[in-house]
Amino acid sequence: MTVQAMFYVKEKREMTTGGKDPDRVVEVTLAAAFGTYLKGLPENEANKEWSKYTPTGELKMTITNPAAFDQFDIGCVYKLSFDKVA
Repeated sequence: MTVQAMFYVKEKREMTTGGKDPDRVVEVTLAAAFGTYLKGLPENEANKEWSKYTPTGELKMTITNPAAFDQFDIGCVYKLSFDKVA
């Protein structure tokens, strides 16, 4: 069974790793999207049941892939899918 939820980008921080050759990394914090974050989105009805019972949640990712740095915009909503793999 796949579980889906909608999260919005709450915070995005750019950092560098320590060491002789520092690398750029981006930490993205997402929070559960509900209420005004979902107004006007076509998937609003699909998210309605989930947000009714689980209106909170947070996900934090540290991204090291430069191609993915600019894929997350502050305030934008993203659909997450969770599939059991093992």
